[in-house]
Amino acid sequence: ESTEEVETAIGSIRYNYQPNSKLTISPRISYRYNNDDYIFVKQKPELYHNIHETNVVTGEVQGAYKTKNGIVGAGVEYRAEYINSTNLGKRNRNNLGIFAEYKHYFSDRLNAGVGLYANKNSDYDWEVFPGIDAGFYVAKNWKLFANATSGQRLPTYTDLYYKGPANIGNAQLKPEYAYYAEGGLQYSNNSIFARASYFYRRSADFIDWVRAVNTDPWQPQNFQTINTQGISLLANFHMSEAMGFSENMDMVWNANYTYLNPVIDAPTNEISKYAIEALRHQATIKLTSTLWQRVQLNIAYRYLYRINANDYTLVDARIGYMVKNILLYVDVNNLLDTQYKEVGTVPMPGRWYTFGVRFNHVWK
Repeated sequence: ESTEEVETAIGSIRYNYQPNSKLTISPRISYRYNNDDYIFVKQKPELYHNIHETNVVTGEVQGAYKTKNGIVGAGVEYRAEYINSTNLGKRNRNNLGIFAEYKHYFSDRLNAGVGLYANKNSDYDWEVFPGIDAGFYVAKNWKLFANATSGQRLPTYTDLYYKGPANIGNAQLKPEYAYYAEGGLQYSNNSIFARASYFYRRSADFIDWVRAVNTDPWQPQNFQTINTQGISLLANFHMSEAMGFSENMDMVWNANYTYLNPVIDAPTNEISKYAIEALRHQATIKLTSTLWQRVQLNIAYRYLYRINANDYTLVDARIGYMVKNILLYVDVNNLLDTQYKEVGTVPMPGRWYTFGVRFNHVWK
């Protein structure tokens, strides 16, 4: 029997400064602490026992300026990551990101935007990623949209340095790169938002855990390219707004479905962990409700089907109570106690609970 205990603390402070009706400046600082204590065999912890402690500090400043026919945005973000691990060692890295974007409104029906994001990590060189988007209202409430963007994913500490009997990290990994394009149609009014789109994603130097034969340990490599086509359907229904009882009750239904068809271009002599576990179908239905501006009731249903694996269903629920600006809540995750696996042979938790307190204050 394996056990895992996780402690997480998150804090964030944000301030919106608006000296006039055109300019908004928003600085933010956040901190995240996480401690993960994993024992492979509870009865014999000396066999395999990992403790990971991470600290992440992030500071950012974003600004937006309204012009006569558009909006200019720019910002900078700096993130410092520290880890102290019995398996991964003591390590740190820093990440600097700078972005600029502009959206132009040609008319009430047509708009288009361009953006640029530059990134420098202490372990890698500067990279620049452009993006573009456009929207056109073909009729009242009906909008055609399209976008294209690019980005990267940096190797995690686990990807780089992990040491275990079944998994070994690879310190020579490079970032993986993604190129994404999407187009579709959306509808919106006061109570309904719906969207249908087709998308294409190309992932180059994809980081995947692979091995040559079943007896070898898994190790991550930049060894393949993945071309993924898919369909995304989304609908939000503000039920209380549509039925006219929003004064004492706020009720919103959300539903979405995603279909994925990945085509993997990789060496045939390697066994890919991603190829045998990638998602094919995912559907979600969620109800979010607030009664009398105090009681919060949420429930979410998820259906997932993975390639070469069994499908499964997950149900999560929350009940909360708001006292002024303090929310007390209880989450029940995996309410049906579904037995399932997401990665490899590691079983995911059954039914588990979270008790929490959230404090929110807006300074004026």
